[in-house]
Amino acid sequence: MALQPPIELTDVLPPPNHDDVQVQVMAICYMLLFLLGTCGNVAVLTTIYQMVRSRRANLDNTLIYMVVLSFVDFGVCLSLPFTVIDQILGFWMFGSTMCKLHAVLENFGKILSALIITAMSFDRFASVCHSEKRMLRSRKIAFCILIGMAIYALLALCPLLYNFEAREVILFQKATGPNKVTRMRIEKCTMMDMVRWKFTIFTCFLFVLCYLVPLFLVTFFYTQLLSKLHHHARQFKSSKIRSQIPLVRISLYTMAVACFYFICWTPFWVATAFAVYLEYAGEQNGQVPPVFVYFM
Repeated sequence: MALQPPIELTDVLPPPNHDDVQVQVMAICYMLLFLLGTCGNVAVLTTIYQMVRSRRANLDNTLIYMVVLSFVDFGVCLSLPFTVIDQILGFWMFGSTMCKLHAVLENFGKILSALIITAMSFDRFASVCHSEKRMLRSRKIAFCILIGMAIYALLALCPLLYNFEAREVILFQKATGPNKVTRMRIEKCTMMDMVRWKFTIFTCFLFVLCYLVPLFLVTFFYTQLLSKLHHHARQFKSSKIRSQIPLVRISLYTMAVACFYFICWTPFWVATAFAVYLEYAGEQNGQVPPVFVYFM
């Protein structure tokens, strides 16, 4: 019985997407975010360094949280150029190791930054509502909170990080001669196939523990803080003493922090919930309800 000669495979790459207007707009927006985020975080770290070095400020818990938050946010910014290159080329060119690292920088940073904002609100709450309990605002507690939050974020993202790989995708293949096949083969940095119900449970888990719970805690801590300040101000009849409590400025600051958290993270989690929705309802008729498009 004659042996079949081996098939000669020739791999080709698709043309880049740099002429696509949507890709160009996305690339410009992402690079602007990268530049602004990098410059902003460097400016924050430089300012804190100069303040501590000149002894104008002690490295208290607030500054510690801000330093860690800047580094975490900078890590998220580092993932943006990889996303831009992937979109322009139309494929992932950095391999599975960099794919997992990209997933860590992007998703770990998103989760941990929200938790750090929550820790900062707790620190403000403890300083005002429980000023007698100095242990709550010690550096040791701050570092323990940061380490605990980092472990929490990693454990929460373990299924996601485990399933991220540079996945081979064959766009098409065609016989070009006797025992010769030419195929368009690319790699995409994406999650490997995950059972639908597992993906849904995992997404709901992240939505509750990494968005709703921090949002509730931020709102609770700042509400209690403002209530305490108003109660404290009413105890003094002297206008001179009362004027030392800048309630308007503190109220605006706390509202700004809570609104900033909500505005920044709500679109991301709405998009995540929308992806789960498409997994179930969207595939039935292939149409997206107008109300969802309007809400997005």
